[in-house]
Amino acid sequence: IALKRALPLNTEVVLADICSDALKVAQANSVRNAVDVELRCGDLFAPFEAAERADLILCNPPYISLADFAELDPSVRDFEPTKALVSGPSGLEFYERL
Repeated sequence: IALKRALPLNTEVVLADICSDALKVAQANSVRNAVDVELRCGDLFAPFEAAERADLILCNPPYISLADFAELDPSVRDFEPTKALVSGPSGLEFYERL
């Protein structure tokens, strides 16, 4: 959302997430920040057609372990959907899939 605000108005931004709750937060943030973004739900590259092209791909995957999640500051833990923060027991599951 912040990047979309900083880019030229005609820049197309597509946000994808496996977590529908995270997309709801992104939708609310896009409205709050008056930016137009497209939202897609799916895992990794699944929401995108093979022929689609992008000039830039940014990724902010879940990276927190289950054990660390319990210790997070409530301002983080209670704001974001758990699935958007926790990737599994080690916190590295997303990266291991790549």
